Amino acid sequence: FDLIEKFAGYGFNKSHSTAYGGVAYATAYLKAHYPKEFMAALLSCGMESHERINEHVDDCRRMKIEVLPPDINRSDVEFSVDGEQIRFGMGAIKGVGEQALEEVVKEREENGQYSSLYNLCERVDPKSLNRSTLETLIKAGALNSLGGNQAQLMLTVERAVQSALKIHKDRARGQKSLFGDEPASDESDSVDEALLPEAEDWSRAQKLAAEKEVFGFYLTSHPLAEMGDALTKYAQNRTNELAEMEDRDEVILAGMVSSIKNAATKKPSKNGHTRYVNFDFEDPHGLVRCIMWPEQFARFGEKV
Repeated sequence: FDLIEKFAGYGFNKSHSTAYGGVAYATAYLKAHYPKEFMAALLSCGMESHERINEHVDDCRRMKIEVLPPDINRSDVEFSVDGEQIRFGMGAIKGVGEQALEEVVKEREENGQYSSLYNLCERVDPKSLNRSTLETLIKAGALNSLGGNQAQLMLTVERAVQSALKIHKDRARGQKSLFGDEPASDESDSVDEALLPEAEDWSRAQKLAAEKEVFGFYLTSHPLAEMGDALTKYAQNRTNELAEMEDRDEVILAGMVSSIKNAATKKPSKNGHTRYVNFDFEDPHGLVRCIMWPEQFARFGEKV
């Protein structure tokens, strides 16, 4: 035990510092000489956390590496290098199963790119690629390369899914037939893939709101991007700097309030107020969770 205790005083720490030094050197080399590949790998390692992805995407912007939106015809399940940019990994989209995405990518690699929403639904098992998954992919902008705008695609989902279900059932019946022939298709049931309902495309605000819903952050832009000069003029701090600040430091932020949740305390304040509010405050650099207690809410609540 005396030998173990003596060794623990220096050997354990030295071995760790040597190992971490080696890892730090290797990763620094990769980041310096293969920045796109390094950042794509780093983003793929953090796909379970939208906060980490947002942080790494900001790092990419500072390194002047563009992170492209997901694309059903170009994206992989994980983040990948696409020319001089990084392509967003579809596995980082909230609410989309990895198994379904693996099937989508495998089918695309074996039989070529998808030509339309109908074509996508017909080629991938509807049990994996259901309506909910398709709607999430549309909100993420991942189906924009299939023709039409996001509003048109959203209106077409139900019809495309039902058409695909019928085709897959016909194929299943055909496989069980005596001679193994494909069932004859009725011309009246064929779908004109080019036919999409008339619909005005979503506004910029709607597209950004959809991004926030499925990514957990804004990817292509930010609602406050057009107010960059005003924010810089009035704000002295940014949300991503708060973690490094000391307790009770004065902070002046400029941004917007979101995710408001009203609540009430069990006991009233000294002036009889019980209502308070939890909310998120965000700027183009991040988000901070805030609380406004009853006294403050009574004074400033109408501004929230």
